[in-house]
This record gives sequence, structure tokens and C-alpha cells, in this order.
Amino acid sequence: LNALTGFIDEEERVITCEDAAELQLQQPHVVRLETRPPNLEGEGAITMRDLVKNCLRMRPRLPSSAGGFQGAPREAAAAEVPRRLRR
Repeated sequence: LNALTGFIDEEERVITCEDAAELQLQQPHVVRLETRPPNLEGEGAITMRDLVKNCLRMRPRLPSSAGGFQGAPREAAAAEVPRRLRR
């Protein structure tokens, strides 16, 4: 994915949601969000669901029939990717 981000226009706003911050985007308008496990008291966790909800509040452009949204399936779900893409 790092290689593909080189094709993103510098005028675009990019929001990333990751379990572990691995992407190294060089664009000027990047918002990086990362999940967090709960503390010792079991509080303060930030889930991927929380991050996606916050992304949607930031009003990114997500056209349903055009580009503008990039996702990567998780390794554990690799066998499910073809079925998901057909939906």
C-alpha cells in the first residue's frame, strides 16, 4: 500500500485507520488514526469501529460508484476476499 499512495494527488485529504501504524504517507493532508488496547483497568480501548465512525464525521469523500476509498483485507480473511468483492 505504501507504493500505491504515491499515486494519490497531493490535494487530496487522506485518512488512515490502522491497528499498527505502518503506512508512511508523504502527502501534506494526512490524518493518521490508530487503534489502542484497553489499559490495565480495562478502559480506554479504541477499536477499528471507533476509528471508522470518527472518519465518517471528518466528511471524507466516499462516492459509491467511483474511486476515493482504499481498503486492504486482513490476512485472516484472504479466502473471503473474492466473495466480498462480488457483493
